[in-house]
Amino acid sequence: MTNQLEEPTPTQSTDVATLTVAALLSRLNRATEALNRVAARRDLGLPVQQAQAAMFLSRKSDCTVGELAEALDISPAWASRLAEELVSAGHVIRERDREDRRIARLQIVPLMRERSEEILRNHASALARALEKVSHSDIRATLNVLSCISQEYEALAAEPDEEA
Repeated sequence: MTNQLEEPTPTQSTDVATLTVAALLSRLNRATEALNRVAARRDLGLPVQQAQAAMFLSRKSDCTVGELAEALDISPAWASRLAEELVSAGHVIRERDREDRRIARLQIVPLMRERSEEILRNHASALARALEKVSHSDIRATLNVLSCISQEYEALAAEPDEEA
C-alpha cells in the first residue's frame, strides 16, 4: 500500500472522495486497534480491556470505578470487574476516598504507569515520524478535515435515538 494519495482530479465526485476518506479512517481505526492489542499483550502483558483501563489510569492521578466506566464506555459492573482484576494482579491500588468512605478510588502503581507511559510515548513517536513526511500546509488541512469530521460525527451521535 502506498502512503501517498493521488491528487484528486477536478472531475472527481464528492462520493468518491467521501468513500476514500471513509476507507482511510477505517484503515486508521483498524491499525490503531491492532497496535493497541499488540501493545496490551507485548508491553503490558494484559488483555486489551485491562490495558485500556491501565492506560486511562496512567493519565489520571486517581479515579472512581464510575469514571473508569464512563471513560471506557462500559457498564459500571464491568468496570468494577476490570478494576478488581487489575487490583488482584497488583497493577492498581484501590483506596477508600478520605472524605466519603463509600467511594473507592483507583490508582495505578508506579511500574504500570511507567510501562503505560512508554506505550504512549511510542505512539506519539510514530505519529511524529509520520508527520515529518507531510508539509505544514497539508497538516493544517488535515487537522481542519479531521475537526470537521469529528464535529459531524459528534452531532450525529448526539441526536436522540428514535427508538427510545
